[in-house]
Amino acid sequence: MKSKTNGAAFELLFKRVLKAFFSFLFFAAFLASTAAVFIPDYAMAARPLMGDPNAPHEGSVAPAICVLEPGGLKEVLISFDKPAKDGPGAPALVWFWFMSCENCVKDMKFMREIHKKYKSRLSLIAVNVDKPDRRGTVKNFIKNNGISGYENYYDKITEHVFSADYDASDKFAIYSTPALFIIDKNGKIILRAEGHINFDLVEQKLETVVKSE
Repeated sequence: MKSKTNGAAFELLFKRVLKAFFSFLFFAAFLASTAAVFIPDYAMAARPLMGDPNAPHEGSVAPAICVLEPGGLKEVLISFDKPAKDGPGAPALVWFWFMSCENCVKDMKFMREIHKKYKSRLSLIAVNVDKPDRRGTVKNFIKNNGISGYENYYDKITEHVFSADYDASDKFAIYSTPALFIIDKNGKIILRAEGHINFDLVEQKLETVVKSE
């Protein structure tokens, strides 16, 4: 009799633990979906660890990236081991931005000035990292904010339940936006800047790049 009682108690405990476990999974999924909707700045989920020794840095070779054209969402492979005159290549300025990023919007003034001055001398590439469901809005934003002269692309994003993979952002190990890279004619990164960008320094580096051509 005692054995049957112990068995029933164990079965009841097991069911309660199992129920609690599935309730936790459901709640975690709910929190993740809520964050994705109401906290758009967290859209760049699966970021490399800060201080990653393998992250591209000044002096390292810029990685090839896969991005999407805004029109038909055609995949484009950009490699910085080929000259800019043959299409997107080196030398180049690569700028990662996010529509809800205040600094990104503020920096568009400087990006327009850079375009006017350097558009015929290097590749000017702007990569948007907003989620796929916002791309229609992003396309209009580009048109209305004076950066349509850039080679504009969307990052290639693969979404998962709790995270997302960003091809270009992950390869450049972006931790925050805006992020800006200047790449010389040999495909090497000579400037990496994120967050509050010093555009005086950006222009100095750009002058160095174009004079070496």
